[in-house]
Amino acid sequence: WLDGASLIWTDVEAFEKALRGARRLQGSAAHSAWEEALSFYRGDLLEGLRYEESCLTERERLRNLFLEGLECLATAFEDSGDLSRAVGTWQRLVALDPLNELAHCRLVQLHIQQCRFAAATRQFEQCRTLLRTELRREPGPRMRHIARQLVTVSRAESQL
Repeated sequence: WLDGASLIWTDVEAFEKALRGARRLQGSAAHSAWEEALSFYRGDLLEGLRYEESCLTERERLRNLFLEGLECLATAFEDSGDLSRAVGTWQRLVALDPLNELAHCRLVQLHIQQCRFAAATRQFEQCRTLLRTELRREPGPRMRHIARQLVTVSRAESQL
């Protein structure tokens, strides 16, 4: 009889355990913990295997945990003032989940905070185009509010 807890290691178990640990931390310790947890996720579960249909639910659950972890890491970077790493993490999230409007919103806001108005405008346009093309809808109230802020600060900046 084998004691599975001590003899078998799986990346899924390590990923979930590390996520639980990261959720309990704050500050720079949280950054490292989130990065470690996310490092265990190497892609979709059993992708490309013959019987992959049988694990679709678990694959989607793990992918969602990974995406949530990226959101937490990006937010932790923002909270500590590391805007460059926050932008990179939000960009990674958008690349993996292009219809994630929250991630687009955060990127636009971060670009505005850094006075990168052209980048903010490009990010907004990318989001709007994706939502129109894929979901046949316009950006939500939060993104529209941020877009109005962008227009206001861009105009003010151009008048200086």
